[in-house]
Amino acid sequence: MASFLLSSNSKSCDLSSIILIATATTYNGTAAISLKNGPIKGVPISIILIGTSVMNLWIDPSKTEGHFGNTPIYGVQSGIR
Repeated sequence: MASFLLSSNSKSCDLSSIILIATATTYNGTAAISLKNGPIKGVPISIILIGTSVMNLWIDPSKTEGHFGNTPIYGVQSGIR
């Protein structure tokens, strides 16, 4: 199991799998998520990097009381080649 740092919130994550499919790479693992009532550790997450610019972040809603909803958060990635 690898460990990496999310620079946006400086929380440690554990990767359980990396999946490479054509133009997308999926990272599955767990993260510590900071919420109003304190951090929640071991939250399942999935990060999908699509092509050279799209990012999809899914955070398990059952562990965060639906705080982020039940659909992925999309964004733009930069600096990854």
